[in-house]
Amino acid sequence: MSTRRWFRLPDHYEVGREKIREFARAVQNDHPVHRDDECARKLGYLGVVAPPTFTAILTVNGIRAVLNTVLPDRDLSQVLHAEQTFEIHRAVVAGDRLRCAVQITSIRSPADTDFVALRFVVTDQSGYLVRVESTTLAIRRGESVRPDIARLVDTVAMRGDGDRTPYLIPITAAADLPTSASGPYRGPDVDTVPRADRLAVGQALPPRAARLTRGDLVNYAGVSGDPNPIHFSDAAAEFAGLPTVVAHGMLTMGVTAGYLTSWLGDPTAIRTFGVRFSRPAEIPARAAADLELTGRIRALGPDTATVALDVRAAGEQLFSRAFAEVQLSATTFE
Repeated sequence: MSTRRWFRLPDHYEVGREKIREFARAVQNDHPVHRDDECARKLGYLGVVAPPTFTAILTVNGIRAVLNTVLPDRDLSQVLHAEQTFEIHRAVVAGDRLRCAVQITSIRSPADTDFVALRFVVTDQSGYLVRVESTTLAIRRGESVRPDIARLVDTVAMRGDGDRTPYLIPITAAADLPTSASGPYRGPDVDTVPRADRLAVGQALPPRAARLTRGDLVNYAGVSGDPNPIHFSDAAAEFAGLPTVVAHGMLTMGVTAGYLTSWLGDPTAIRTFGVRFSRPAEIPARAAADLELTGRIRALGPDTATVALDVRAAGEQLFSRAFAEVQLSATTFE
């Protein structure tokens, strides 16, 4: 199959205030700018601000559309997230109307797994760049996909899509192609607690604990629109070769973003956030998964920092690599 082709989702996504609040609660991002209009206005925004990983809602829809339109012989229950990066060009605010273009950049097929690399470009109602996301999926195929999996998925998967099953429309006109060129961040100045002159390379961020339950997984599945049954069905997880139900990679990434912004004090200060997933967080039927989140300053600029992040569950790393590039408030002289 040829790659590098561009597609788009057929309709825009209108960002609602209550959806932002629901998503923030689902990923445990507790900054008041995600729920309080007055707090958002004080930071210079017209409405509540979405958490950094909010556009995962469009990503999930785009992945489903790729499977339905371009890779129809692949099954959602066989999909695991391998890598994800967000390039953040401006904050998402209630009232935004977002459009999403998708490009399949490569497909590698070692053994019985396809590694599918995708690029998502999200723009706003004025055509300005909002996010550029790079996603790599690991999809089991061929003989490793048993027919009973398809039957199982049909009995436990979310119903109700009907004729609204996500699909893609090819982009044929050059003028309609999205731009992913980097540009200056568009939005009010950030207001972070840490300043670059008060940080040092190697300095540790305060650690934080988080907890994920099966209820959290079901809630995130509904809020994000991710219907993959491995996140709530023991039988689906078993058939997919997993020891138990596992957390969404994007959920653990969202929780990690909340950890980072709790240190920054400003959720709009993240410019790039990327992870390589090493293993999913396992969520047993009768217990929660306790996450340990830590970070360390890897590099500093005049008003920027690169932070290396680490998240563990039961002592095991969930990310083999995780980093964020953040904007810091200008140094103030007292």
